[in-house]
Amino acid sequence: MDQLQQFHKIFQGLPVVSFSIVLGLIVLILGRRFFWLFIGAVGFIAGLYIAKHSLFVEPGWPMLLIGLIVGIAGAILTVYLQRITIIISGFFAGGYLMLSFVYSMEWHMRLVPWLFFVLGGILGAAASVVFFDWALIVLSSLTGATMIVNALPLKPYASILALAVLIFVGFSAQAVLLLKNSSQS
Repeated sequence: MDQLQQFHKIFQGLPVVSFSIVLGLIVLILGRRFFWLFIGAVGFIAGLYIAKHSLFVEPGWPMLLIGLIVGIAGAILTVYLQRITIIISGFFAGGYLMLSFVYSMEWHMRLVPWLFFVLGGILGAAASVVFFDWALIVLSSLTGATMIVNALPLKPYASILALAVLIFVGFSAQAVLLLKNSSQS
């Protein structure tokens, strides 16, 4: 393999990885305040998943474009259908988080992974209805942290540690912002 092919192989997924990390950081810290962005991020993740697993698009610009289109559509829908899109995004965020958890534990499932996705989705949607602000904080902290960790080539124990630290940082930052805003009201 010549140097150009090696270079292409290494950086093939760089646009998706870079965008995932930046978007993950924003969602991690400001997910509740900019819930439309959180919902756009969940749409982005769903678009990446659809592109990779249903359309069989390789990581790179086409996959990033599909993720962006779905994410932007989710963010725009949020402006007009706020409550419905928050419930739907709670469902998809919960499903994504449940699947990420199942795969991170390296459970080799003989069952259909969609069962875990639906279970996580139901929990995420219910949480977004009952505990709106706090659900957004928890789900966006978990989603942002998971996006960042999934984009990095970390070993399993390093992933768990990074995930725990990022979740704590995201939850703490957003909780402080929520409490600060509610005390000013």
